[in-house]
Amino acid sequence: MVSKAPKMRGQAFITFKDISDAANAMKRMQGFPFYEKAMNIAYSRRESHVITQAKKYVPAKDERTLAKETNAKVAAKKKTSDEEEPAATIYVENLPDEANESMLNLLFSQFPGFKKSRPVPSGGKAFVEFADAGAATSAKDALQGFKVTPERPIKLTFSKK
Repeated sequence: MVSKAPKMRGQAFITFKDISDAANAMKRMQGFPFYEKAMNIAYSRRESHVITQAKKYVPAKDERTLAKETNAKVAAKKKTSDEEEPAATIYVENLPDEANESMLNLLFSQFPGFKKSRPVPSGGKAFVEFADAGAATSAKDALQGFKVTPERPIKLTFSKK
């Protein structure tokens, strides 16, 4: 999207399907000469309206899907001893190796109470801190199974102290 507003002159926003594509484009195009000026590329501070609309879309469910979800909710309610203890820090697994702090911040900063992210040096894992366990729970519930790439759904658990 390109804005015509004078304050936004020379800026454009591009939305990618997944974060790894955005990271690759950013790495390759950073400093690329465009009309004899080096491009300065950064992640957006806010979520694209395209992403916001996609999150609001809920496809119609058939009867089998509804029955499975109902059964899953009943089974989840029966769990008591296996449940995780909520914490203000989330442990993230199954991230692509190229995941970095900026990418994690972009993904998690949309949730109130976000403080910071810390990728684990060995790759594929990270810790994400929130102001309190309630804020972390909201982010965990919303992003559980989120596909950072088409074949990599992330796994979120509360960090053990």
